[in-house]
Amino acid sequence: MKSVQSSTSAMHVPLQPAPCDIVKPLAPEHHNPSNDDEPFKKKPTVKRANIPPINASMYSVADLQMATCSFSIDNLVGEGSIGRVYKAQFPDGK
Repeated sequence: MKSVQSSTSAMHVPLQPAPCDIVKPLAPEHHNPSNDDEPFKKKPTVKRANIPPINASMYSVADLQMATCSFSIDNLVGEGSIGRVYKAQFPDGK
């Protein structure tokens, strides 16, 4: 088997920063007062509407299936933007 020797030489050259890598502060004439953080130090006043609580009933899928006769086409009222609307009759009359 033949032995292979390799020699590498590296040349170290100091890198100079590219002009875009040098960051300078803006001159005062370029200062934009609209970018100040002062307006954000004050918390805005938010008025909450006096909304009464919602009185809603929860039904299981099984309850809905029984009340709509398995989502029968006969109980289909229409179609909304997120699904179909069915007429239901629950044992308690609701």
